Amino acid sequence: MTYPNIDAGRDTTSGSAVSRRPRRRGKGSATDARDGVLHPKAGEFLMAVLGGCDTIGMNMTMYGSDGKWLLVDAGCTFPDDDDRDLGLEVIIPDPEFALRHAKDIVGMVVTHAHEDHVGAVSHLWPKIGCPIFCTPFAAEAVRGKLDERRKTSKVRIHTHKPGGSFSVGPFQVRTVPVAHSIPEATALAITTKAGTVVHTGDWKIDPNPVLGPKTDLAALKAIGDQGVLALMSDSTNAMSSGSTPSEGTTLDGFDRAFAGRKGAIVVGCFSSNVARLKSIALTAAKHGRKVALAGRSLVRMEDIGRKLGMFSGVAPFLSDAEIKRLPRREQVIICTGTQGEENAALSRIACAEHRHLRICDGDTVIFSARKIPGNEESIEAIQQKLRNLGATVLTPADFPVHVSGHPSRDDLAEMIRTVRPATVVPVHGTPAHLEAHAELSRSVGTPSAVLPRNGSVLRITKERGVEVLDSFPARMLAWNGARLVGWAPSETDPEAAMAALLSAEALGGSGSAPRHSGHPSPDPEESRRRKSPASHQAPRLGRDGRPVLSLDAKHRELRRAGSGIHDAGSVRVWLPDAPSDVRGDKIAGGSGKPSGKPSGNMGENSAEVGTGAGGHPHSKAEPTATRTAAQRRRDQRKRAKERRREEEAATAT
Repeated sequence: MTYPNIDAGRDTTSGSAVSRRPRRRGKGSATDARDGVLHPKAGEFLMAVLGGCDTIGMNMTMYGSDGKWLLVDAGCTFPDDDDRDLGLEVIIPDPEFALRHAKDIVGMVVTHAHEDHVGAVSHLWPKIGCPIFCTPFAAEAVRGKLDERRKTSKVRIHTHKPGGSFSVGPFQVRTVPVAHSIPEATALAITTKAGTVVHTGDWKIDPNPVLGPKTDLAALKAIGDQGVLALMSDSTNAMSSGSTPSEGTTLDGFDRAFAGRKGAIVVGCFSSNVARLKSIALTAAKHGRKVALAGRSLVRMEDIGRKLGMFSGVAPFLSDAEIKRLPRREQVIICTGTQGEENAALSRIACAEHRHLRICDGDTVIFSARKIPGNEESIEAIQQKLRNLGATVLTPADFPVHVSGHPSRDDLAEMIRTVRPATVVPVHGTPAHLEAHAELSRSVGTPSAVLPRNGSVLRITKERGVEVLDSFPARMLAWNGARLVGWAPSETDPEAAMAALLSAEALGGSGSAPRHSGHPSPDPEESRRRKSPASHQAPRLGRDGRPVLSLDAKHRELRRAGSGIHDAGSVRVWLPDAPSDVRGDKIAGGSGKPSGKPSGNMGENSAEVGTGAGGHPHSKAEPTATRTAAQRRRDQRKRAKERRREEEAATAT
């Protein structure tokens, strides 16, 4: 099997980088490759990195041994504001490597339920169909993801408690409870005939996690006593000194922030942090206040948490309609939107657009989250609007009301000393984070460290340790609410952008109708409007002033030129809202293809412009039932976009 030579990995055993070209298998290699498929032998571990090692997010890893593969996590990341405005919702790793080996994948293991670990499950699982192993909390999140694709009835989900063990194919998997900013996070000790590797997932060492057990260092030490070939460990805070503060410190922070407040208190936080919700509720009860939830994702998390017994000792939360009947000095409102998300509850409150909630002079708004880089302007705009309404705005700079869920350098060092691996393989971070983690591992006595990149295939053996075996193209795909398309950052060269497009087409993405069932068809008026001349105006301009050229247009241009490297200049790669070959009007009875309309509004091309059912000023009004269905689909997409924006903010912490 041959792949293009890409920057596949680094071996930092000697403290300096060696050749960045992947090592090719020698004549006596144990690994067998036929028809472009790797068949790992019993005496070796293979590790294929599909995502998570060039950026924070999109975590997806495969482990191979004895002819079979085990998939660990399938996460996503989120587009920047420019691409989000063009209708893109999430970005996932190109799963082509996984699909090529699909018949040999015996299972998928989910370490925890954050979007950067489960956000791609709904896109990947229908193509693979393997059983999924996860904790009860993660199982609820996975079912929610699969509900979006109407695949829940077909999936086989096997649940286990943190600390449980199970076997799947040649893999013996022992889960280890770890503390994180979401319930039931686990590390994995994966054992085969070749030995044991430890995959930490996201974690921190927390002496007082508020909810759930502490990180089980004793179990990790016992695993280390048996010998560990490699430790794949979270690198998110590898450049942060010291130790990450405990979630328990937020209890004191909220207590101090609540003290002496006369008006209502609004707390913005991430919905997935159930421990934070519990801390706020306990503090509110201490100060004689009731708590309401504002935001669908918060209500859903409360439902899951109460179902699993995570809110013991916490009174039921009120609705936003119920809380307004109480005196303001008794109100605490938890809401989403700490990153300035336009449609989140906190933004609607700040703009005086919320149906039930408002800010009055003397109220207090607490931002229980850090500012994620890139969101500073939108966060400051929301905070200023709240101040203009008379509220006092508090942040983690005023009181300790937020802590990270990832390990800092002292915690990483303790993990390495506890597990004592032969080799450290830093994951979950940018190249700078991985470098910092590798340097730290040498300083605590582990001389061998290998830095993977997305697309790396590593071989792990007792005799030779960890080595870069091969590589495969590490591309990305984007989801626009209707289908997957090839996607690449604006600085990507046209040849790589073309490769991303072709990969998406192979998965039933851009250029063809979605292969999954259950996605609602657009209304006929919308399809006709998209064919009108008004939808083919001058091209949009990016923030740099250059034309924003669609990937489909670039695809056609390159095909006409007869070369994949035709001079294309600097272009932004994005999903067009309606490729020409799917703009048909034949929709009734399922004979037509979806128009590919992205979620969210797109200026003058929005379906909500004008008075007709399709949004065009001259379109005829559709029957009430059709118009209602179209509006319902738009509302669903808007809610999904809001939820994903919030989940993006949560996973970045």
